[in-house]
Amino acid sequence: MSLNATTTRNALPQIHEEWAARRYSDGARHHFDQWTAQYPALRGYELAEIPFRVSTLPRGEADAVLHSLISLSQDGFSLAGLCILEAFSPRIVRLVDHTGVQGQFTDLNDRYAHVIVAAWEAISTYNLALTQKVVANFAMNMLKYAAPYSDRKIAKHETCTSGDDLQQHIHTAIDTKSGTPTAPAQVDAILTWAQENQILNSEGIHLIRSYYLTHTTHVERLDLASLLGISRDALYQRVHRLLSRLQSAVAAHIKQDNNQDL
Repeated sequence: MSLNATTTRNALPQIHEEWAARRYSDGARHHFDQWTAQYPALRGYELAEIPFRVSTLPRGEADAVLHSLISLSQDGFSLAGLCILEAFSPRIVRLVDHTGVQGQFTDLNDRYAHVIVAAWEAISTYNLALTQKVVANFAMNMLKYAAPYSDRKIAKHETCTSGDDLQQHIHTAIDTKSGTPTAPAQVDAILTWAQENQILNSEGIHLIRSYYLTHTTHVERLDLASLLGISRDALYQRVHRLLSRLQSAVAAHIKQDNNQDL
């Protein structure tokens, strides 16, 4: 599996099944022999027990094992990434029920797919210069990518967890001069503001407008991903990155307005 792999229904059981099928294979044993020669932290274990060891070893040893696996995954070994997902599957289950994830997706399978993509993103972007507290850092990165808005302050200690919350704050962030607009009008207004202020380029604005205004059902968003030539998960990730950039700009705008009112 990879970051852009299509993650369909029952995504976590698929990971369990793939791990169970690959962990004892001849290819896996061959790779693991190579890995242990390069990464001493993996020595003394069987590949199949590594996920369990990540959660039970003393902190420093677990950090070294996880750092080795992340390094291997970033070098292109999908089996190492799969091993990490298996080790962190309990956290995936917990993040699926996180309010920041529930605020983005109502469908349980979509939440699982999203969190698994977030885990792959955390693997692929982990800063290998950080060799201490790797388990804790990686877990926080999973949260950052799975629920990117959950802990970000907007105005007067309000928090934002999804694109819908951008709609909620739009009449505060931007003077629409039209009372309380409908949700589509709010999305359109904030995107117009983002374009005028060069927060997002035209391609990004078109994608968000399509995602929230014209392709609003699960099937329609699958069609949108197909039109773009990417997987559903890659589409979610792309939209979330754009929303994160937009969210930061809205928060800065609100903060500036609040400071001017003081």
